[in-house]
Amino acid sequence: ALLAAARQKVAADDLLVRAHPGSSFTLKTAQVCLDNSPNSLYFVALCRQIFTINSSVGLEALLLDKPLKVCGDNSYNFILEAHDEAERLRRLSFYLFGYLVPFSLQLKPAYLRFRLGQPEQHDIILCHVSEYMQQDHLDPNIFDGLPSAAQAAVTMKFANLAREHQVDVRVWQERNAEQTTYITEQAALHAKQVADYEVEISRQHQECLSIIESLQKNVDDARKQAAIASDQLSIIEHQKQCITNSLSWRITMPIRVIGRLLRGDTVSLQYGWQRVCNEDGLRGKLARMTRPLVRPMVILARDPSLLMKGWRSLRHHGIRKTLHRISHVLGHQSHHAMHEVISLGDKDTAELVILTTAHCGYLAELMCASLKKVNIHAAVQYQRPEEGYLDVLHIVICPQMFDVLPGQYIAYQLEQSVSSRWFTEDYLARLQNSLAIFDYSLKNIAFLQDKGLSYRQIYHLPVGFLPRELADSVPETVDVLFYGDINNDRRRAYIAELKKHFSVKIINDVFGDALYAEMSKAKVIVNIHYYEGALLETTRIYECLSQNKIIVSEESADMDEHSALLPLVDFVPINDIDEMVERVRHWVRDDVKRSERSIQLRKVCVETPDIFSYYFLRAFLAHDLITYEQFYTAVADSINFDSDMVCLGLPETVSRRADFDNDNHYGIQYFPGLRHRLGWVGCGLSYKFLLHRAKDLGLERIMICEDDIQFPEHFLSRLESVNDYLNERKDWDLFSGLIANLHQDTNILACTEYNGQKYVTIDKMTSTVMNIYSRAFYEKLLGWNDRNHDAKTNTIDRYIESRSDLHVITTPKFLVGHKEELDSTLWGFNNSTYREMIAESERLLGLKLDEFSSK
Repeated sequence: ALLAAARQKVAADDLLVRAHPGSSFTLKTAQVCLDNSPNSLYFVALCRQIFTINSSVGLEALLLDKPLKVCGDNSYNFILEAHDEAERLRRLSFYLFGYLVPFSLQLKPAYLRFRLGQPEQHDIILCHVSEYMQQDHLDPNIFDGLPSAAQAAVTMKFANLAREHQVDVRVWQERNAEQTTYITEQAALHAKQVADYEVEISRQHQECLSIIESLQKNVDDARKQAAIASDQLSIIEHQKQCITNSLSWRITMPIRVIGRLLRGDTVSLQYGWQRVCNEDGLRGKLARMTRPLVRPMVILARDPSLLMKGWRSLRHHGIRKTLHRISHVLGHQSHHAMHEVISLGDKDTAELVILTTAHCGYLAELMCASLKKVNIHAAVQYQRPEEGYLDVLHIVICPQMFDVLPGQYIAYQLEQSVSSRWFTEDYLARLQNSLAIFDYSLKNIAFLQDKGLSYRQIYHLPVGFLPRELADSVPETVDVLFYGDINNDRRRAYIAELKKHFSVKIINDVFGDALYAEMSKAKVIVNIHYYEGALLETTRIYECLSQNKIIVSEESADMDEHSALLPLVDFVPINDIDEMVERVRHWVRDDVKRSERSIQLRKVCVETPDIFSYYFLRAFLAHDLITYEQFYTAVADSINFDSDMVCLGLPETVSRRADFDNDNHYGIQYFPGLRHRLGWVGCGLSYKFLLHRAKDLGLERIMICEDDIQFPEHFLSRLESVNDYLNERKDWDLFSGLIANLHQDTNILACTEYNGQKYVTIDKMTSTVMNIYSRAFYEKLLGWNDRNHDAKTNTIDRYIESRSDLHVITTPKFLVGHKEELDSTLWGFNNSTYREMIAESERLLGLKLDEFSSK
């Protein structure tokens, strides 16, 4: 190809061809004129123009200023692309002395280390030229055979390079001398600073000794005062004992009890009554005997409206049903499971009251925004009204902060279980007496269950975003803002270090718009734990993010619950103050990056699904305060499926969730199931929601398993085989991976074999441990009525079983199993109860299959 191109340029007799040394190809001398020069330089000198393919001959032509045409890629092609002679010489100089490495240096370790240190290009060129200048073994006859003009040009270029090298050497020597002088001066200065530092350390040491001595004196004085106070306390305790044992105190006790009942202070009464009942003496015995009489008084004090409800029940339902309801209320069932206890007020006053401290106003706003979606009006109160609480349902945020609580309330528990200072007997009693308990942390929920509270009373309620209109932007005049309690050694240590590098503002007891105004002036907000092993302060985090503010926070003990925050918050390791300083510096010094992050946070705040509303309204649905239709309309968009495989579970059953996560090697998405005071109704609501959502999202099918599923070996490949078979079938409603209780009247409609597996089509089935639901089945299940509370006929699996138009596909040996060691969240008994039922179902299916095959 090269010869053909050359022949198009010049005549054949004007073409001189030089073969590549050592080439296995030979050229016929009859076709071309072959060069027999002793070396390539001589060949180049003979030619007016050079044609070549990526050959060093091209480089030699460049050096001898010969016109050159190179075909293909080569290392010196950029020289040929220079737009003028000066640029060409500059590029050629770089190539010779910067790009090409002297052969003598190529394998020297010192040179390799030099290059790995990423030196400046100027230093590389000096290194190469120095090496060339030191080579005294160059053959003086190396340029023999070249034309004299070429030899003279080469000699002149090398002489110029030598002079330039000498100039550079002198410059570097002068620079090195300056650096040496500078380093010497710095060393002397450093030595002086060290000496001054040692003097200062000695002075501070003496100061500390004086302070320690003074503090020791204060400690001694404090011990003396403590001893005096202890003596005084003993005297007061003795006086108190005399008073409480006096006849007058005992006589007036009923008056005090009645006063507390009238004030609605049932928590203190119950706590005090429990202590009396636990006494060993006569008083304790009498208290235990009269306990059945006290319970009605406490319940009526907590909810005086029960008197009117009882009267209405007597008028409308008669004595028998009224007595039944009274026994239900006064019985041993937990009041959080009773339909009559929770009700909303009138729209004329308030259907519901949110009682909160000012610190948690953000949460109250979140709740109001969620309730607005289901047309419930809520009033927010920050203290007990002088005229007393309204006779409506209250949600009490931080119930330990109020001396007297409303008659009926849901508690939002926000304390961290890593510290026991708040979890006193009184506080636990307040939680126990609530209609339900919200908690933002799964670790807290596990802790509360360890304390004896039932998961049926507890509802997970993680904090979320609150999109809203923000005030106009203002100049950011403060580098760092911290808001909260600073009376803590950990937090003071962080703040002290941050103040060394940035302007820091600390605020406390500032809330609402005043707080947001301070936030808007800060470049960065820092979140510092009160405790070393603390849970993440999600209320503060989401409140700041909803204001589009950048947050640098310590990591927490429950980071596994907050993966959604990882791209939005700069987390640093616990106790790593230096890393927090560096992350703050990253944002403080770069206005452009801060602006970009603020825009990102606003976008996330607006577009993130409203998970808070889902969890919050989930509790209202559980107690029939809203309908399923209201709930779905309000929160359906909060739930999306990343997969067509979903596991249904309750986040409040923390150990079951952990057990499932440990076995989930298949990418199955966890869905936090819906709740109801009747567990089986909550299960049905969950399936109705899931299939409703699958329909709206256009899923052709969806696999739903429950968190007590037992996966077999090779589950994924077996499931894939099942799906392949289902793809071949069009006339099916659902595939059942396990049938807990096969109905005696079940009919076998068909039996086929596919890829070595037998598949049976039947017309009934009962179980929801693992099923695959087809799009054709969605509408059939959406007809389930969640208001029908007949457990004998309307559980979701019994509802499915009752359908007369079903085509259910299963396998003679069920695809999955059922964990026997777990407890049923629907019925409260151990799953081992199902073992014999499942075995009997397999046996009965086998008998029916034998009968079908024999026909």
